[in-house]
Amino acid sequence: MIAFVVRWLITAAGVWVAAQWVDGIRLEGWGPTLLVALVLGLLNAYLKPLLVFGTFPLLIMSVGLFLIVINTALLALTAWFVGNFTDDFHIDGFWDAFWGSVVISLVSFFITRFVNPNRIARGMSRRSRAMGVGVTECRGVGVSACTPPSRRLGLPWVDAGARRE
Repeated sequence: MIAFVVRWLITAAGVWVAAQWVDGIRLEGWGPTLLVALVLGLLNAYLKPLLVFGTFPLLIMSVGLFLIVINTALLALTAWFVGNFTDDFHIDGFWDAFWGSVVISLVSFFITRFVNPNRIARGMSRRSRAMGVGVTECRGVGVSACTPPSRRLGLPWVDAGARRE
């Protein structure tokens, strides 16, 4: 869940930068920015794989450059969908959507070089376990609920504070 939120914020940053750099993209406020990033992220997660699979021969022939056209179509679809709910996001035409998708892709690429959403999620999960969040007490429950899986399976348990069996 945390990795999803980090990816969502990265996409929102890309959308915001695209709105600042591309003249034909109008975006007003952080609420619409987050909404656009959410819709674009969902379309990228669920619709993009289908489009990539359906246009695989074009992708091969164009050496992957057709992905830019797919990203442009997804950004235009996002603008149409969000435009039905709010007037705070609008794209003027194809070339504005094209350059917007290029900017969003580049910003997302460069941010993810420095910010790894999965690593952040793992780190937050470890910290919450260390603080006792989500840890259950073993009193009053069966032994198997509190026994590490490696011991239940008969594997040697190696822990800094435990003896080896």
